[in-house]
Amino acid sequence: MRYAFLRWGRVAALVAAVAAGAGPVSAETPGLYDVIGVAENDTLKIRENPRPSALIVGELPRSARGVEVVQLSENGNWGRVNQGDLSGWVSLQFLAAQSASEPGETRFDRPLLCVGGEPDWSILTSGGDGLVLNHPQSPSSEFTIRLKLAAQGRPQVSQVVQASAERASLIGVLRHDICTDAASDRTYGMTMDALLRDGGGTRLLTGCCSLDATN
Repeated sequence: MRYAFLRWGRVAALVAAVAAGAGPVSAETPGLYDVIGVAENDTLKIRENPRPSALIVGELPRSARGVEVVQLSENGNWGRVNQGDLSGWVSLQFLAAQSASEPGETRFDRPLLCVGGEPDWSILTSGGDGLVLNHPQSPSSEFTIRLKLAAQGRPQVSQVVQASAERASLIGVLRHDICTDAASDRTYGMTMDALLRDGGGTRLLTGCCSLDATN
């Protein structure tokens, strides 16, 4: 897979980016939502653009839970969601936000999936102190998280995780930023730059992240 970003991290700025942060951020995205208010025997339509007359490209069942909204429209009335390999817009009139983050909580305290390519890799956190790395060139897969830290004053903009395994270490910087998967039409609301050190050397991994860890 290939992934395109609005920003590319640099090795020298990897940890410094936590303090620098990204652009403006809405507290509502990315976030998990439940579908509400849809009539029985009907579905919530996913549209190509954020307007009622736009082409329907998919649909969500009226019972859908944990739908990730990754971006808001300019007027704040629509949210961008993913379904399979496609991305589209749904009316926020039919979505209710799930529980907000607790004070001091980071994105790493809840399930999070980050993916990248060339070669394909993934980082998965389940919300505890464990982190699982899947990388074809790394012998280490299960890491223990040693540090979770949010940027001071802008906790939802940039966060960092530090983890270690036997003969391996990983530092990852998570940013609130739009990220696209060039292998599909999916859009993500966060990016990850991760510095991995193990027996195979030192690598900089760049990818996209989702709160929907089931994908």
